[in-house]
Amino acid sequence: AGMFLMMAVVANQGEIHEVAAMFIGLLLAGAVHAWKSITRTRITIATNGLANPMVSFIEDGIAGVLTVLAIVAPWIGAFVAIPAGIGLAWVYRKTSGPNDLIKKPEAAEDGVRVLSETSASHGRRPKRPVTRRAKPSIHPETPDA
Repeated sequence: AGMFLMMAVVANQGEIHEVAAMFIGLLLAGAVHAWKSITRTRITIATNGLANPMVSFIEDGIAGVLTVLAIVAPWIGAFVAIPAGIGLAWVYRKTSGPNDLIKKPEAAEDGVRVLSETSASHGRRPKRPVTRRAKPSIHPETPDA
């Protein structure tokens, strides 16, 4: 069944060949089936079949949770990605330098406007005055510091 589902998903998409998808689906579904059959056999032998209903219930619960997660995950991604994108855009806007395209270009001596040359007075001003920091000495008693 996994083989046919993988072939149906990639049909007419051109990204991956249907036969390659068939083998990938066959390997994935076969690995899951082999794991379930091996563990179910071991559980049956170890408990004389008493744990089989509980194991089946747990398998069904896991399948149900994963199904709901597969349906809900795109919505969770959208609700996380949209605010994250807005926040990143805000941080980029606040931390990036002034944009040369928004500034008014200064007129050159010949009356020609030059877009690439701007003065330091244009753009955003810092929120606090920028001062030079004194370099602290790590070891004040040593003459090298």
